[in-house]
Amino acid sequence: MEDITGDMDRLTYIGTLASGLAHEIRNPLNALNINVQLLEEDLQRPEVNREEALELIRDVKNEIIRLEEILTEFLRFAKPPELQLEEEDINSVVDEVLRFIGPETERQGIIIEREFQSDLPPLKLDKKLFKQALFNLILNANQAMAEGGKLKVRTRLLDGQVQIEVCDAGPGIPGDIRDNIFDLFFSTKEDGTGLGLSITQRIVKEHKGTIEVSSLNGKGAIFSMKLPLEIKKRGTDVTTEEGTRSR
Repeated sequence: MEDITGDMDRLTYIGTLASGLAHEIRNPLNALNINVQLLEEDLQRPEVNREEALELIRDVKNEIIRLEEILTEFLRFAKPPELQLEEEDINSVVDEVLRFIGPETERQGIIIEREFQSDLPPLKLDKKLFKQALFNLILNANQAMAEGGKLKVRTRLLDGQVQIEVCDAGPGIPGDIRDNIFDLFFSTKEDGTGLGLSITQRIVKEHKGTIEVSSLNGKGAIFSMKLPLEIKKRGTDVTTEEGTRSR
């Protein structure tokens, strides 16, 4: 009976994935169809408007890119990650992501503030997957601050766990959708795939951790990842860009 129940659960899950994927790719396919029809009509005219034709071709290319992104993200989610765990300095890993995204963040008028606890012990991570999860959170935060603002990223020990927080200064997340933001294919963005946060949550869970979000309308959002760690008690000096302080 358990095997049958398990098989049914997997079939239901696969059905949900397939249904969501079909929904996500339908709009780009419809857009491709319409643009190709318009392009065909333009090319049948005695005098072809070259600029209009080129614009339609660009639209087609953009929709193809979007389809590729949707499928790539979907495959990342559908394939269970095989963790390659190594001891890592979590502050260094977080800093690598911030330095990578730094130029684009600066272009958006966003100021990055680092608040790293200085004495964190090594943490077992799949570095590549964790960087992907953190990148998704930071990208989400940047998109929430279209007019610029402050992005604070904090690391610390809390109740025997390593906590990584990504805090933005955007408009916040309305309470009526806050419980849905990690749902598969859920997105408030017109061109969003609804997979980024789902992938992040899955990676964190594979590391036996948790992720949650808190937010107040008009006062930004805080995404908090907590990863388990068994350690001895240590000091709690915290390093910031302004210096070191104790809690």
